[in-house]
Amino acid sequence: MSQLFINNLLGTSGSLRHRFLTGTIWNTISTILVRGFGLIGSIAAARLLGKEKFGEFGIIISTVNTLAFMSSVSMSVTSSKFLAEYRDTDKIKTGRMASLCWLTAIIFGLISSGVLAVSAVWTSTYLFNAPHLATILAYSSLVVLLGAMTGVQNGMFIGLEAFKSMTILSCLNGFIYFGMLIFFTWKMGLPGAVLALILSYSINWAANSFILKHILIKLRIKPTFKGIWGERKILLSFSLPHMIGSFLNLPVTWFCNTLLVRQPDGMAQMGVYSAASRWRELVLFLPNAISPVAAAMHAERIGHNDRKSIAKLLRSSLIIVAVSASGGAIILALASRFIMSQYGNDFLTDGVPVMLLVLATAFIESLTVPFSNLVTSGGKIWLSLAIGIVRSTVLVACVWCLIGSGASGLAIALLISAGVSLCLLPLVAKNVISKK
Repeated sequence: MSQLFINNLLGTSGSLRHRFLTGTIWNTISTILVRGFGLIGSIAAARLLGKEKFGEFGIIISTVNTLAFMSSVSMSVTSSKFLAEYRDTDKIKTGRMASLCWLTAIIFGLISSGVLAVSAVWTSTYLFNAPHLATILAYSSLVVLLGAMTGVQNGMFIGLEAFKSMTILSCLNGFIYFGMLIFFTWKMGLPGAVLALILSYSINWAANSFILKHILIKLRIKPTFKGIWGERKILLSFSLPHMIGSFLNLPVTWFCNTLLVRQPDGMAQMGVYSAASRWRELVLFLPNAISPVAAAMHAERIGHNDRKSIAKLLRSSLIIVAVSASGGAIILALASRFIMSQYGNDFLTDGVPVMLLVLATAFIESLTVPFSNLVTSGGKIWLSLAIGIVRSTVLVACVWCLIGSGASGLAIALLISAGVSLCLLPLVAKNVISKK
């Protein structure tokens, strides 16, 4: 009976339902374990570093993650979409796209990490008002390059629907990072926390490379640089607008964080916001687990012009996301005082209202994820860019007006900007479904 129930739930092997649910299950396991390690590690790091030093660690992570994301996100999404679309029908083109995305991510990763290393003194002195962070910031530029390389690798895993392999690797890396973060932070303080970040990214990249090579061999896909120039139109029509959008998204958030740390008691406020914002990941854990699965399947179904299945996937994603995100946000909101007290008494007074705002923002963002996936998979990338510009403009304007309120002002601005996206994305998603 139990086996019959499972078979009915998952559907037959290879069916749309089976692929969607099994991929979601693997990604959910990965997300729970990785985010769990990250949250516990952040609490331990906050206690070891204190509020101000934890704020410095937060702005460093924000900086390197921004640059790594900018360097890899367009190639990650490009590899995910086109490997999913062509892996069964054109293996030669799939191999070219894998090589093209990898090479482009490496180039942008080298440029971004070099810029950060060279400008570390200026950035720490004039943007962060913390010149003592210059050396640590320069070393952390290695994370930018490693992040760009692992980002495009994850896109390939998604496009090949190798969710089980990606889950196992992510869990192992999360466990390793958790252990190294506590050990090196305890031994070395802030430099140790950054060292743990560098080492974990290095291990992740090496493990990904080994497993990905064997998956491509099994699927008879041979990465090649021969003929990649012929795929340049994809870079211009798809990757370029997505890259422009990434230049608007995380850098704008980073700019807003920079405005916060420049305020009186800014590093302490950044510490409060960093602590509270980590818990948004629990609200977003299932939407994030569904996201790559749905994106790959949308791309594959669009290649077959199966609009009925696309609409069905969107509805299923929205239902799962709405239920899980609302439940997670409510539970965390009720426990917010207890959670923030675990970081220390200094985090309690300002941390609770900030955390409630962050949870509300996370819920709204979770509802945008299914629409955003469909818009990207459907190739409406320029419209997605336009929505990103509108959201970024609203965010900066709101932060400029509210930043005097510290971490609470930043959280309110992010809540408003997330609402703008939720109003606009469904309009474009509807166009993708109805397109013949």
